[in-house]
Amino acid sequence: MSTETLQSEIWPVAELVKRQLDGAGVNRIRTLKNVQQEIAQELNTLERNKPVVFLLMPTYSSQANHGAMLAFLSATDNVESHLARMVTTNSLLARGFNQGWTQALAGAEQGKVQYFAMQHSDVVPAKSVGQNIQPDNFWLDKMLEEMWRTGADVLSVVSPIKNDYGLTSVAVDDNPDRWASMRRLTMHEIMKLPETFGIEDLQKVGLAGPTARLVVNTGLMLVDLRNEWMLGFDDTGSARIYFEIDDRVYKEDGRWTYAVIPEDWGFCRKIYAVHPDAKIMATRKIKIGHCGERYFPNDQAWGQWQYDMEVYGMETVQPPQEEATVTSS
Repeated sequence: MSTETLQSEIWPVAELVKRQLDGAGVNRIRTLKNVQQEIAQELNTLERNKPVVFLLMPTYSSQANHGAMLAFLSATDNVESHLARMVTTNSLLARGFNQGWTQALAGAEQGKVQYFAMQHSDVVPAKSVGQNIQPDNFWLDKMLEEMWRTGADVLSVVSPIKNDYGLTSVAVDDNPDRWASMRRLTMHEIMKLPETFGIEDLQKVGLAGPTARLVVNTGLMLVDLRNEWMLGFDDTGSARIYFEIDDRVYKEDGRWTYAVIPEDWGFCRKIYAVHPDAKIMATRKIKIGHCGERYFPNDQAWGQWQYDMEVYGMETVQPPQEEATVTSS
């Protein structure tokens, strides 16, 4: 076959292939552009639908621990959430809390806020807790992820009380007398529980009875405001859920005495009163140092008490006798 004949037969085929390839290239570019536009639209949608967290730091005199303030300012990398911050100054503890709470409720009512978070000015979310504490950036993102994972309505980071006993502000509420003392969990007990736990986990190991409820601390707390029942009112027009310190002075067996329901446990009780099946949980997934004369950590078993020795006579929990002997010496 001559060269001229070969070229005359091959050339039309080559031209056809070239046109098809060119067309495929154009179509591919067009497809990629469409994909890019869809991705951009999806990103814009995600940006608009990011959860908005109202983060409150209540203070007594406009002062905060340096590490706590650093963590407050770096709570999120703004990828997972938008953030509205507020610092209140008030010598009345519950009033300072409610100043921020009402702002968050107003935002939730307008559909602008989905979560309320609180960080006390002496609570430092930390990468490690020791003499040289290192504040943990983006701790709020971790709390959101844990709340979403567990389905919690309220998630509180375990916060030790600032003394040598190893007590925490996580407690078991299982006495029908609202003024009765609640049994606080110690760090020894908490380290035997799952990293994030609810009342069912306490019931499984005998630390709570079948009707008990878990009450938690507000030191580092996240509340899901997407629940409509969070915004309800009673017959007098008062919000059903808010912060309140309830005190009582009375005589018992001829002796003057007093009792108090702190704002954190009262807040939990108000939630249960509105929604008995509310899921209130505690976690040590976020490490903290509670700043006092030193940093009191939540990531290890420590303290003089194995259990709350001030309240141990409840029907649901009896302390081991050998532990009582050891720790009372």
